[in-house]
Amino acid sequence: MVQGGAPGASTDPTTSAQAAAAQASLEALTVQRLELELAAARDEATALHEMLEDLPEIFERKFRQRLQSILEQQQRLLADNQSLREQLYTLAPGAPGVETRPSRLLLPSSQPSMPPLAKRSPLGETLRKVLRLGRPTAPDSNDPDRFA
Repeated sequence: MVQGGAPGASTDPTTSAQAAAAQASLEALTVQRLELELAAARDEATALHEMLEDLPEIFERKFRQRLQSILEQQQRLLADNQSLREQLYTLAPGAPGVETRPSRLLLPSSQPSMPPLAKRSPLGETLRKVLRLGRPTAPDSNDPDRFA
């Protein structure tokens, strides 16, 4: 006697249970893999956010490095200027055509000093506001965007 039904179809309940168990196991592995990918994506997002918070300080440090070299060059030029003036005065202290009074354009101005690094610069604060980094602060009464 031949049983009816589609060829190759199994009506055995153990085979259906095994297939269901295999499907459930496959779904569990997929869920686990997706959870791992989500955790990795969250870790990467956190690391990128921390890097963004460091950007204003990095820009400020690079600016200070460049500014420092310019200030050093300015100091060397001022020292050279002073040296040349002294040479000029020793060579011809009262000769006609030689200025006895220093020119305003060549006088050294007050020594430029760099603000302490710990003090927050307007550039860093602006970058923090634009990038919305750091902790929220109390509204500044001078901030024109405080009502926006």
